[in-house]
Amino acid sequence: MGQGDVPTAGTAAPGTAYREITKSPKPSSAEITTDNAAPSEYRQLYLNPRGNEVHGPFCTNVVITSKYTVWSFLPKFTVESFAKLANAYFLVVSALQCIPAISNTNGFVVVDDAHARRSFFSPDGMCSIPSSLPVLLFILAVDGTLAIIEDRRRHLADEEANSAKCNVVNRSTGALETILWSALQVGQIVKLDNRGTAPADLLILAVHEVDVDHKAGICYVETKSLDGETNLKLRTLEVQTEVEVSALHGRVECEQPNKAISRFAGSFFVDQHDGYIANDPISIKNILLRGCQLRNTEWMYGLVLNTGPDTKIMQSSAKPVAKWSSINGQVNRMIQWLLLLLVLLCAGSATAYVFWDNTFNAYACATAVPPTCYLSLETNSAVQRWFVGFGQYFLLMYQIIPVSLYVTISTVMFLQAIFMSWDLDMYFEELDVRMIVRTMGLNEELGQISYVFSDKTGTLTCNVMEFRKCSINGVSYGLGTTEIAALKRKGLPVPEVPVSKKGAKVPYVNFEDPRLHQKLTAIPLNSSTNWTKEAEFFLHLAICHTVIPEQATDKHGDAVLRYSASSPDEQALVSAAKFFGFAFESRGLGVARVR
Repeated sequence: MGQGDVPTAGTAAPGTAYREITKSPKPSSAEITTDNAAPSEYRQLYLNPRGNEVHGPFCTNVVITSKYTVWSFLPKFTVESFAKLANAYFLVVSALQCIPAISNTNGFVVVDDAHARRSFFSPDGMCSIPSSLPVLLFILAVDGTLAIIEDRRRHLADEEANSAKCNVVNRSTGALETILWSALQVGQIVKLDNRGTAPADLLILAVHEVDVDHKAGICYVETKSLDGETNLKLRTLEVQTEVEVSALHGRVECEQPNKAISRFAGSFFVDQHDGYIANDPISIKNILLRGCQLRNTEWMYGLVLNTGPDTKIMQSSAKPVAKWSSINGQVNRMIQWLLLLLVLLCAGSATAYVFWDNTFNAYACATAVPPTCYLSLETNSAVQRWFVGFGQYFLLMYQIIPVSLYVTISTVMFLQAIFMSWDLDMYFEELDVRMIVRTMGLNEELGQISYVFSDKTGTLTCNVMEFRKCSINGVSYGLGTTEIAALKRKGLPVPEVPVSKKGAKVPYVNFEDPRLHQKLTAIPLNSSTNWTKEAEFFLHLAICHTVIPEQATDKHGDAVLRYSASSPDEQALVSAAKFFGFAFESRGLGVARVR
């Protein structure tokens, strides 16, 4: 079947139109109505709408995970920057340096003689521009540059996702046409090929049948991008109708968008040839969520239910916000203590300053003509002189908090993120993927972990098991580290492990014992009547499991058979059966094929 063909009753591999009769949970205790007016708590959409059937409006399939835009960057970044205590502190320092009466730097002096107004805060019409402001602006510029670099990665990821292409069925002609993910709309029918990624939340309408005479009505999906599970999940279709997908007409009433990725509820009203409208429940077993990958199935047709921000993966994703690490909280607490110390020092110094003025009558010598001392006091009020002294001492000692504190931390985190991405120990060779630091402001959080709670050991390890030993009919086979360790504990000599060259090398198998190979070589190939216990053992390993075989290609381009298992235990056991000559190849209804 070509890519542009839609499965019909006359094709060699007819499609399977979805209708599931089995019971599934309803969206709530209230029943979904069957009339044309759906309750407001459910969304309604049409499959191949006719006449005045209109649904929506719904959101587009454009996904935005970035935090800033060209217009929102400046206000958002300003608020985030001055939420840091040190930045707000130096902004206050810059404001205080504008007051000539207490400024100790004079900054850049601006004199306006025409409108000069002599006062306590601006004598001689002078206004000081803060000299610490350029340093603060430079620090904010560095922080802003790092924020732009980090957010640019999100923009590139969004652009890559929105510009991906998918095949949809043209309602007028029934042919397939290629559009961008961003142009996908609710109600369109999407064709997904094997290993294709779902561009939106899809209701499965039809799947490719391997055996036309014995229709299984199943497809497999990988939900690794949603829940982290690498095993394939089964999607079943209980009733098959060999009709053209583009000719289907129906209505879907389903739950409103939510973030529950493990459940889905709704009803599918589909027209029958006899005029009857079938009402079939919809569950998560019939849904392919955005980001999931179709596996071990040649193709699948699906109806778009949710797009863009309404998809479950986007509903469950938190909006990008400013994330604060524990080190930022600790720095803020330290700054608060330093501020308290600074205030106490300034208050004590200002009090001593006023006391010294009153003791030595500094105001009289400062106002004499010409002045007889170096002090320049504008008032004889002790209160005003105390505040002036407090401000002057504050500006003298404000650098007790370093101005480059946050920019130094940000620079270290930026360089740390680069070295983390270069770390070969974090490189995953199987997928050719290196470590990606998505939020460099949280790097140090990795070192703050004290306890890890896990439901299984696979979460803490590589989750890869190898077949090393087995016991068949009371006889133990396999020489491995377990036996060697036992001999060492008993103080017995450790025998050398013989190297067996028989059998093809199979992943997940690390077995060495020539005795078992010798017993399996005498098995008759054309009859199973005289099989040994060893042969029956590996035959059971080859057929009693839930492993799904997949045809794939290796790095050299050669066709290979790979197993997709729900657990590493099954992966190792089935691989061991293949290693000893019992290769599991395919599965049908009640049939498992072993070569």
